[in-house]
Amino acid sequence: MTRSAARELAVHRVFAMNLNPEAPEDALELAFEPSYYAKFKMVEELADLYADYPDAPQYDYIAAILTGVCAKLGEIDAIIGLYSTDREVKRISGVARAALRVCVFELMNMPEVPVASAISEAVYMLECYEDEKTVKFVNGILGTFSRAGG
Repeated sequence: MTRSAARELAVHRVFAMNLNPEAPEDALELAFEPSYYAKFKMVEELADLYADYPDAPQYDYIAAILTGVCAKLGEIDAIIGLYSTDREVKRISGVARAALRVCVFELMNMPEVPVASAISEAVYMLECYEDEKTVKFVNGILGTFSRAGG
């Protein structure tokens, strides 16, 4: 599994946790429980993403994202709100909000992740889930945040 796939799995989990708040440890346990994980392999659009389990480094990366986003959710959402010129954070679609949260967390806390990679992968991933207007909106927030030193 690639880092990109692990990032997308992290976005899926952050999205799910927004709908059903739970501790990151519980979310991880559920997400990677074999019968639960296998359900996603049967969804045609997700089959490739869920074809393999994350190995130890990818699992640790996903766990760090979930734990970090949960711990810093207020700070992350404040940053998103600061750079969102036309929508309140709660009015951003769930998938876009999850991708923003993951990317902002990475930019703030994971210096080993290249800024350009984090942003371009968030935008590329959203192209599969969102319309062009939302993708541009997210790209604008992340680009402005990164240029401001985020």
